Amino acid sequence: MEQRRTALVTGASRGIGRAIALRLAKDGCNVAVIYAGNEQAAKDTCAEIEALGVSSLCIRCDVSDSMQCAQAVAQTVEAFGGIDILVNNAGIYPHHDLLTVGEAEWDDMHQSNLRGAFFCAQAAANQMIRQGTGGAIVNILSINAFRPMADGLVYGSSKAGLEMVTRCMAFELG
Repeated sequence: MEQRRTALVTGASRGIGRAIALRLAKDGCNVAVIYAGNEQAAKDTCAEIEALGVSSLCIRCDVSDSMQCAQAVAQTVEAFGGIDILVNNAGIYPHHDLLTVGEAEWDDMHQSNLRGAFFCAQAAANQMIRQGTGGAIVNILSINAFRPMADGLVYGSSKAGLEMVTRCMAFELG
């Protein structure tokens, strides 16, 4: 019997991340649902995944913390035997303009949208290399990485940074 592929999806308790997690489950993947705060929403997503005939795992993780990212990957590997797909979807999107954005808002946005994706990818890539079976890392960007918008300076810069991280990772790992 062929072993199921395993996906880890950050920000999977709602929105785009939830839709991605459910689609991967429909495609036959076991899914680790990574969430920041809404445990009930994560449990609901896991229940929907399991109703599709695959396994799920809810993991609370602050993706801006590199140790928690590494622990989330380790928990996924422990539960499912490996990791084949990482989808970095977690992020925040508050609106801040150039003249009033504060240091804390700048840091929060970049920690969640850029730092978190980097450290999750680093942990997953190391695991995928150890497995020797390859894998896929998908970083969710935004049109705002390429096109400016009003009150989108901080968000756009975090997503533009993630676009370059993605290109560099592809160059190094591909």
